[in-house]
Amino acid sequence: MKLLYSLWIHAFLLVVFCTEAQGEVNPYEELRTLKSEFVAFKAFSILRTDLQLQEADSVLKNIEFIHKLAKEKKDENLICVYYEMLGHYFSLRYDRVNNLATMNHEKAIQFAQENSLNEQLFRQNFSFGNYYYTYFKYADAYRYFRLSLSVLEKLDENKVANIWQYFITLSRYFYDIKEYDTASHLLEKTLAYNNKLAPRELFDVINTLGLIALHTGKTDESLGYFKKVLEKSNAVMDSAWMGIAYGNMGNVYAQRHDLSKALEYFKLDYTYNSQPSGDLISGLIALKRMAEIQFQQGDFEQSLANIDIYLTKMEKKPVRYESLVEAYDLKARLLDTLSIEDGQLVTLKEATKYNRLLSALHSSSSIEMAKLEDEKANYNQFYQESRQYKRLSILLVITLGVAVSVFFLLLYKKSKRRIERLEVVKTEEEEEEYCPLVILSDKRFHSEDTNRKVQISLELRQLLSGNLMNNRNWEKFKVAYLNSFPCFFSDMMDKYPELTDSDLRLLALINLNLSNKEVADKLSVSLDGVKKAKQRLKKKLNEHIVYN
Repeated sequence: MKLLYSLWIHAFLLVVFCTEAQGEVNPYEELRTLKSEFVAFKAFSILRTDLQLQEADSVLKNIEFIHKLAKEKKDENLICVYYEMLGHYFSLRYDRVNNLATMNHEKAIQFAQENSLNEQLFRQNFSFGNYYYTYFKYADAYRYFRLSLSVLEKLDENKVANIWQYFITLSRYFYDIKEYDTASHLLEKTLAYNNKLAPRELFDVINTLGLIALHTGKTDESLGYFKKVLEKSNAVMDSAWMGIAYGNMGNVYAQRHDLSKALEYFKLDYTYNSQPSGDLISGLIALKRMAEIQFQQGDFEQSLANIDIYLTKMEKKPVRYESLVEAYDLKARLLDTLSIEDGQLVTLKEATKYNRLLSALHSSSSIEMAKLEDEKANYNQFYQESRQYKRLSILLVITLGVAVSVFFLLLYKKSKRRIERLEVVKTEEEEEEYCPLVILSDKRFHSEDTNRKVQISLELRQLLSGNLMNNRNWEKFKVAYLNSFPCFFSDMMDKYPELTDSDLRLLALINLNLSNKEVADKLSVSLDGVKKAKQRLKKKLNEHIVYN
């Protein structure tokens, strides 16, 4: 017995020890093994769970782990996530817009900007916008949602983790503020990730496209979208979305004034969504719509029964105030029609209360909407200026491109003409190939003139005006000469190895068909000196022929 008691004590202590040890593990430890782009999603999931399980102070203490992990891993992205989680923590704790939440969201954006973390800058602007959107601050949400989209334009959206989830929230926001074109554009972008969307995400996207079509008077198109939602949700046996699809189809027929068919679909919505697996809010909205149609059809008692269920179960949140006012107003009319005095006073009081709350909400909403209109105007102006700047930039690039193209075209044509001229010169040279033996043995050897034409370059012609006995001038002359007669000197040296530098000068000038007087001028010698030099050259060439 003592042994059993001892074992029980040890087991108890072991359980306590293990529980305490487990309690010491920070829930954000999971972030260690994740890539940076997935950290924020996981951190927010941990935060929500942590708030449900622990005291607020403990949750705040746990968040500090993210900051330590950022320093440990030297990951600047984690710093942004740390500030973001603090922002979420204070907004969830107080369930309203507050200075602490706002300050931390601003810090996250500032840190991303200062460190050029563009993907984080996109996320943090989105997160800040979503924070305002959650608490119906549409104007402030607009500013940051638009900033997030502007940043996204500069990024490769395929590298942003779960980008479709951002698109879904953004499209819902722009749908709420009736910017249907922007909402549709974002929804179409979301559908590009069809294979990555969860079933309910896909249903939500298609359903919202249907609602946009319904609000813009395209009832046939909207009905097609809702039927698609019904087909896809039925395939996975999702009763909640099957009910939502039926309810929206009922809205289509109500807009077409086909009340009997609309009532039929609203009943289906309520049937599916009143089940434990259904969406209670959607079911109650369908029940209210049923009551309204039944009132129009004269089925007052059933209408009253349905509106009572709606008022008992519907949440009393600001987002429902307008619907609640309509419901209490309908009940007051039903009680009056049925001559039921019991409950009329209470109903009128409730109607007045929610009407007053709705008026206050509308008052603040009107301010928000005014701010929103101002934000829209500012954004549109900025967008137009940006587009104008882009157009000017494109025009400038095109102009520069044309100018560069014209420049290179002219350069090409000039080069082509030069090549053609060189080819002509080369052809003429080939046709009149020079043979020094023939020239030196010709009877016109000492003549002052000849009819043989020689074409030379402008550069060579200019160099002929200088004294070729100057070594510097001669070297320049040789380079220019080779451009016109590439193989002249090498051919001479191959045939007559005994030739000296002076011999080559003389042969080069003879090849240019210069007179003795012109040769004498270029070499700074007398006319007789040129004649004697030619005689010596002829003798040297003839001796070479004899001995070889």
